[in-house]
Amino acid sequence: KAILIRGAVDLDGSPATTIDATGGGPVFDFRSGEDDQTGIENLRLTGGTGRYFGFSESYNGGGVVCADQSSPTITNCIFEGNSGGNGGGLFSLNSSPRVESCTFISNTADQQGGGIYIQTGVPTFNNCIIHDNTATFGGGVFAALSDAGSSFSNCSIRNNTSQSNGGGMLAIQSDLAINQCTIRYNSSSWGGGIY
Repeated sequence: KAILIRGAVDLDGSPATTIDATGGGPVFDFRSGEDDQTGIENLRLTGGTGRYFGFSESYNGGGVVCADQSSPTITNCIFEGNSGGNGGGLFSLNSSPRVESCTFISNTADQQGGGIYIQTGVPTFNNCIIHDNTATFGGGVFAALSDAGSSFSNCSIRNNTSQSNGGGMLAIQSDLAINQCTIRYNSSSWGGGIY
């Protein structure tokens, strides 16, 4: 069943509604095969700590989890101050979320993908800001085995930090398109921008 959760906006169009998970798991958890008719819009998502996935033995997806072929539409949301083992802001596993005009800022991952973690599926990110996120691998974005059609378009990827590889983005065996993006001021031991 399609459900849209829409918050209010300020005069400048930024989200005025905050949902705080207060450390009790992910803010939103999409795991029932949702399609693009299900979505969230105009929300600030914070305080998420992810859910447990046995394959990685960690809590993943602090802000939003997309798993089991779920493909929600996420529009004009701010992911801020979330954490997880993988995907501090957003964790996408075998799913294809469509993410539009969202900001990922100051999220952390102990392992991979401080802002965003992608593994398989065809996620798309348009007009997004990915700033000041941290992880061991892929400070801003970690992408593994993503399928053809996965893309980042007109995105700003800045000031993200990785302790190992890929300050801005770490891509492994991914058929990933990067179109008209700005990737600057990221830091890492290897591959400050993209590894």
